[in-house]
Amino acid sequence: MKRAWRLRQWILSVTIPALVLVALVLGVAVYRGLYQRVLDGFDRKLLAATGTLAAFIDGDDHLALLRPIPMRALAWDAAQSRLLGIDAARRLYVVDSATGEADPLPEGAGRAAEALFQLGRPGGVPAPASDGRQRWAPSPRGLLHWPGLDPSQSADSSSHALGFRSRNEPLYRKYVEPMRAILRKQNVTYIYTQVLREPYEIAYVLDATEGEDQALIGQRDVVPREDYEGAQQVMVRNEVRANRLRRFERWGLLKVSAGPIHDSRGRSLATAGVDVNISIIQRKTREALIEVLGLSAAVWLAAAALAMLMARRLTRSLGQLKNAALAVAAGRYGQGVSLRSPRELVSVAAAFSRLSRSLQETFDRIGRDSAALESERSRRDLAIRLRELPPHPAAQESYSPDEPGSVSGHARLDQRIVVWLSDQRLSALAAGRAIARWRELAIRLMRRHAGAGQAAALLEDLAPHLEGTLIWFDADTGEMLKRSPEGRESRRLGPEEQAVFESGAAGQPLYRIALRRWRAVPPAEPGT
Repeated sequence: MKRAWRLRQWILSVTIPALVLVALVLGVAVYRGLYQRVLDGFDRKLLAATGTLAAFIDGDDHLALLRPIPMRALAWDAAQSRLLGIDAARRLYVVDSATGEADPLPEGAGRAAEALFQLGRPGGVPAPASDGRQRWAPSPRGLLHWPGLDPSQSADSSSHALGFRSRNEPLYRKYVEPMRAILRKQNVTYIYTQVLREPYEIAYVLDATEGEDQALIGQRDVVPREDYEGAQQVMVRNEVRANRLRRFERWGLLKVSAGPIHDSRGRSLATAGVDVNISIIQRKTREALIEVLGLSAAVWLAAAALAMLMARRLTRSLGQLKNAALAVAAGRYGQGVSLRSPRELVSVAAAFSRLSRSLQETFDRIGRDSAALESERSRRDLAIRLRELPPHPAAQESYSPDEPGSVSGHARLDQRIVVWLSDQRLSALAAGRAIARWRELAIRLMRRHAGAGQAAALLEDLAPHLEGTLIWFDADTGEMLKRSPEGRESRRLGPEEQAVFESGAAGQPLYRIALRRWRAVPPAEPGT
């Protein structure tokens, strides 16, 4: 006999896989098209930005930035902890000892600073400047630095700006600030200019990067042979070129473009570069992927609508079963469900109806048993309350009506009275049970220790069961023994004298008892 498929099996095995396959095919096709469009768009953006950048930079100004300042001598200003320099025209500069950049000294401060330079001393070349730990000297290449005072050490100038040129001078900022505006507006990663040096080495001139990564004027770097030759081709052919994606060890995956910078005579002196990091392209690609996901979501919505139409009959029966289950969960036991189809849910509904009726019977039985237990507990509590001691002239106690639940109390046997004082509080019912239990214990112990001088032994036996203060009192003789955590105390009350004890906070006692000496009058003899 051929087995027929159920509706859910058709949905899972035929409809949904087919729709998923269609969505994947469409998604891959759309993604590839959008990715290529993103790359083409970045090529056009890079070419436009590079051409604009190369056109507005004056090659003569660019060349002027590479001319070194003719620094004649350096001196260390110990008073202000700074390095000073003076050029051939006797202009004074503040030299950054870390970068080798020289900025003009403000007017008015040069007269005192000029005295630091010993330009008139015989001997020719001025001595290097020193702060007592290291030395500096000027050179045509820029700042020379010795990390110590040892004359045999070699000087270092590779990490300093070319010819003391500073990134703060007006000519540099004239071009860098517009370059930064282009960088922000076009959302690219790097904008810079460079000149070619010996094979495979370039020197940066203008750099729109901000922060510590900004290149110094004339800072050198070694580039791959392909990039070096590509820059040569840009200068020879006077064309703007966008290269393919390249991975650099220092900057990561970049897409690079370059264009020639011309002087007033039309010669190509340098190149302007605009680079974009692959992360930006990846972000754009993610945006394209979101579009693909949107299309896939639309297909999935269509699949969901189709599945809902196909399973409408199934969900209607499931809805009835769910409502009955919610009613049972809310405590309305005994609910039943009557379904006609499909066959599987008819069996589930019948089992659910049996379970609901069984729950109703179980909870009814539990309710009856709970009521019987509560009735028995109420009768027991009533019996305990009925066993409370009647008033006695020798002991008058009272509880706080505002704060019930104190477990303090007393027990009597003939003229002997035992009082326990505790700051512990329980619920009213629990406190009543505790007082009755301790009263029974105290009476049993009073019967055991009935002889004279047994008060101390009685309190010793009670102490492990009761926390707080214990008091034994004989109303006939007035003898009293008090046992508390602070120690023991004994006294004797005189005729009509009373002692008051309280538990709880001062001014708001939970329990209060007054003990006074009282002699019982013996009953009269018959016939007298």
